[in-house]
This record gives sequence, C-alpha cells and structure tokens, in this order.
Amino acid sequence: MTRAYNFSPGPCGLPDSVMQRAQAEFLEFAETQTSVMEISHRGKDFLKVYNNAVRLLREIMDISDDYAVLFLSGGATGQSAAIPLNLTASSDDTTAYIISGHWSQRSAVEGKKYCHTHIAADNTGNGHTILPSEWDVPENAAYLHYADNETVHGVEFSTRPDSFVPLVADMSSNIASRRINVSDYGLIYAGAQKNLGPTGVTVVIVRKELIRARSDVPMIWDYKNQIPAESMLNTPPTFQIYMVSLVLEWVKNEGGIDEMEKRCVEKAKLLYSCIDAGNFYTAPAQIGNRSRTSIPFFLADDVLTGDFVAGAEKEGMIGLKGHALLGGCRACMYNSMSVAGAQQLVEYMREFERKHG
Repeated sequence: MTRAYNFSPGPCGLPDSVMQRAQAEFLEFAETQTSVMEISHRGKDFLKVYNNAVRLLREIMDISDDYAVLFLSGGATGQSAAIPLNLTASSDDTTAYIISGHWSQRSAVEGKKYCHTHIAADNTGNGHTILPSEWDVPENAAYLHYADNETVHGVEFSTRPDSFVPLVADMSSNIASRRINVSDYGLIYAGAQKNLGPTGVTVVIVRKELIRARSDVPMIWDYKNQIPAESMLNTPPTFQIYMVSLVLEWVKNEGGIDEMEKRCVEKAKLLYSCIDAGNFYTAPAQIGNRSRTSIPFFLADDVLTGDFVAGAEKEGMIGLKGHALLGGCRACMYNSMSVAGAQQLVEYMREFERKHG
C-alpha cells in the first residue's frame, strides 16, 4: 500500500513507523491480551503509557518540575475557556490578548465570557497578513495570550512576544517544531492533532504557581484537581495518549526537536521558493511573518484551484484545499511530513504551472 502525503491542517498525517507499531499492538498491548483502548486507565499498564508520554514530553521540551503536564479532552478550543478560569481569581480580573488571526480571535471571544478581556494588539486591518509588532498590556493583566502560529492565515511569530506578565501560548500547530525555552511561558497548550498525534487529546503545560482555579471553574477544567489526578478526573482519551507517546518516541529517535526544526525550515524554504519564483502562485502572509508549518497560497487564476487540488490528489497528495475563510490552497507541513513530501508537492506545482501558466 502506498500512503498519500497528507497536507491537511488536522487531523495530520502520522509517521508510518508510528502507525505500523500501533497496528501491531492494536489487538494486544504489552501482553495484556487486550487492546490499549480496552485496558483500564487506572491499571498499571496504562499508567506506564501515561507516564511515558509525560516523561518524553518533559525530556524533549526540557520542561522543569515547576510546570505540570496535563493531557486533557476538549481541544484547544476547550482551553480557551479553561485558561481564564484557572489563571484568574474572579470575573473582575483582566486578561490581555494579541489578535493575529482566526484562532487567537476565537480565544479572545471565548475568554471574554469569564473575565475582562483587553485586546493588546489586533492585525485584522491588514487581513492578518502582518503580525502585530507592538502591544499594550495592562499592568494588572493576569496573562498575555497569543497564538504562536495561525493555521488559517499562515503567520507565525519567529520569537515570543515580550511580556512583563505571564505569557500564554497556543502552540497547537507548531509545538515541538522548534526549540523554545519553556520557562519563558506561564502556560503552553496544544491540540495534539497537528504535531503530536491524533485528534482527541490536548497538551497543557502550566507553571503550577500561576494556577488560581476559581470556584466557578467546572471540575473537568480545574487544573488544581487534574494535576494530582494525573489528568484522570474522568476517563481520559487513552488511545490518543498512547499515540502521543509513540509520536514523542519517534521525535526523540529522529533526533529530537532540533532535527524537527531543521526539517521544518527546509520544507518551508522549498515551498516558499516555488511560490515566490513567479506570478502563478502567491502567499498572502508577508515575508518575515510567514508560517513554517501552515502555508496558504493562491493561484493567479482561481478558476484553476479545483483542478489543482484534484490533480494533486491523483498524484497522492491530499488535504490541499484552503480554509473556507480564505479559499485558495493550503499546505500544512507538520513534523510528520517528510522533506520528500514537500519536494513532491513543489514538483507538482511547477508542472501544473507549466501546463496552465
């Protein structure tokens, strides 16, 4: 069987070796005579899986004991509500948000339900193609929230925003794709379905001293309760956590985050070089603000977009249709996408341009 190159924004493609191992262990995991999906989340066999996932993430990202690592349900969208409920003392508190695209905008709208939300910066006026370079943060803000990478609009912060208040980062689409200093952040969260595993589990890395956990936070979102319960106040997404542990092992064995970053840069350079080589393709994000992992682009003649996407599928490349908000095309190249996959896409794009340009 030949597997397609999956450029989808999520669920992402997963490394072949990870899928093969999961397949081999699907009916029986670790001599338990049952599947990993069927073993008790309270039993020793699953606790080994869970602890291995936590250990690997701490090792790969160099996460200190000052931080708790949680694996929760509800996606990054769920954390848009959980974060203000855990990092503020009451609805009278103030939080700050940098709006850089679709997902940070949604986070700010959700956060506004639970406390005073101050918009520190907003790039809506330029169509989210240029990242804010300045932001105004109130002195009493509990945190400054931003999205490190915007998958819809294809912009990415090359360095973290400077902030005198704790920094909260949505890293759903670029976590573990470059080296960061976790201690620079108050909280990092990421849906696993782009870089770490399948959909259905969300990673939360939170500095424990910042957790305040209001009385009105639902039990399932209460970090103070989830930490001693090891993310298991309810039955956790066991299979998804198992898959995350396999992906993290793969990252480690491939050379860790430094190797992921090297490949990420190479893949992005290949695609942007093709886009910028002529007038047939354009990328809306301004150079210097462009995402390395989520690359929207347009054909000069939009009538050809459908043919482009359909032709790519015939060549074994799927998920290139653009987001409904923007249209056009989008290539998401997360950690599991190989350099060979990026090269095949570029070759197809050049051939398509020769035929239709």
